[in-house]
Amino acid sequence: MSYKELFCDSIFVTPVKFDFSKNYWCCVSDIDFQPCFNKIFPLSSDFDLSAYDDLDNKLHSCQIILVDDEYYLTLSGCGSNFCWEICETYIDLGYYPPIHFVNLPDSRDNSDDNLKILHYCKISLDKAKRQLENSILRLNKIF
Repeated sequence: MSYKELFCDSIFVTPVKFDFSKNYWCCVSDIDFQPCFNKIFPLSSDFDLSAYDDLDNKLHSCQIILVDDEYYLTLSGCGSNFCWEICETYIDLGYYPPIHFVNLPDSRDNSDDNLKILHYCKISLDKAKRQLENSILRLNKIF
């Protein structure tokens, strides 16, 4: 199976607390949507909604919302752990999955889709490791 290169913008993304009842937001899709958790996940500042056809098939238990002219993912399902779905959504939108979510629960089979998610999660961790190692080297030169 061949894999394409993705954007690195999201590797260090972490969830942001967000109170949907106290802040203005709007869902970019036409579905009737109520968020399940008070957390949102940033998309790149370069994220272009018009670049995606068939967007609904790329949002695995997630939705894209707009808050203060910035796009975020949020969960549209309820459950105990949505790391697989969040990683898959970032991948299908063209981004490496955030390392915050790559500690995936062992609840999936070895299908091609799941192997693709694991492949990109490993790359996210490798890219993060290299970036952190470079930062350490740079700091060591200063001190």
